[in-house]
Amino acid sequence: AEAFMRNDLKLAENAVKRLLPSAALAAHQFDALVLFTHNCGAGAFGSSSLLIYIRRGGREPDQIRDLFLRWHM
Repeated sequence: AEAFMRNDLKLAENAVKRLLPSAALAAHQFDALVLFTHNCGAGAFGSSSLLIYIRRGGREPDQIRDLFLRWHM
């Protein structure tokens, strides 16, 4: 089970790296996006308003929190 979890997290990590190749993210921000992607799926993250906001340079914590909260996981 642990190996499956590591593999799933690696897939989510690779998806975040692919979707945000040049984003300057702190480690905790990257980790949060990996967990988010793991939970909602790379396809959902790939079409999310959260991703669009970050790609456009958005880094306001309150705005990012609000975009996370749009998802009911």
